[in-house]
Amino acid sequence: MKHFIATAAFAILSASCAEQTTQKETITAIEAPSYEDATYELMLATDVTWGALNPARGENGPRATNLWGDRTKEGPSGMLVKFKEGFASPPHIHNATYRAVVLDGEIHNADKDARELWMPDGSFWTQPSGETHITAARAATNMAFVEIDNGPYVVKPVEEAFETTERPINVHDTNVVWLDGKDINWLNKTGNLDGVSLAALWQSQTNKNHKGFYLRLAPGFTGNITTGEGDFKAVIVSGDATYKAATATTPVTTMLGSYFGATSVSQHQITAGAKGVILYINTTASFTAQHK
Repeated sequence: MKHFIATAAFAILSASCAEQTTQKETITAIEAPSYEDATYELMLATDVTWGALNPARGENGPRATNLWGDRTKEGPSGMLVKFKEGFASPPHIHNATYRAVVLDGEIHNADKDARELWMPDGSFWTQPSGETHITAARAATNMAFVEIDNGPYVVKPVEEAFETTERPINVHDTNVVWLDGKDINWLNKTGNLDGVSLAALWQSQTNKNHKGFYLRLAPGFTGNITTGEGDFKAVIVSGDATYKAATATTPVTTMLGSYFGATSVSQHQITAGAKGVILYINTTASFTAQHK
């Protein structure tokens, strides 16, 4: 009788273990990421088409080109904007809040009576909708990346100004706070992220998963940026890199102002150039960085 009980118990335990193994294998198979299912986007700065940012100003105004979306239509969009040396706008407002990064030159954006703060490349600023401001540029060449969450992007006269709870932010590049990637648990899954730094820039008040960062990769970094579910967008704001999406067959060289992104679980292979690379990241997806 004892032998029967022991045999039965062993059989039940064996069956249970087999079932757990099967379940574990099934779960692993379901959870294994398929980076090929994501929708990838790539726009090289050398392939864009430039046009007037504000058609009313014609050739004398800033030039712009879409990186994603369409700035003239509803929905989110990201664009590059070029300003001539000495450009200075009259006071004006916008219908939509925008965020911006200086890619080249020096740009001043503030109330018309504010003290000048010339922001060099790597600086970040925000401009709330409805608030009167001016924008100026003073270097020989000036370029910024500008993004809005809900277009279209429209320039309006100050007579149409309106109040919101938002306030503008100007962050000079020397005031950006960088954190060592090795000290950020959610970014560092491999235990080795030498040469990787992160700076947090913003978080949406309506969607806590929607955030903005700088990600800095030191010269010689070669590895992957892997994302979870959501939208992931990255713009090169300094340096250059060799880039390859998980679905691509060959890598491409990306330079200042180039954009890559994906929707859904994705993986991006990247090798930083001789001077390293800094990415501006707009994302609703979680992401990690891994050395190869």
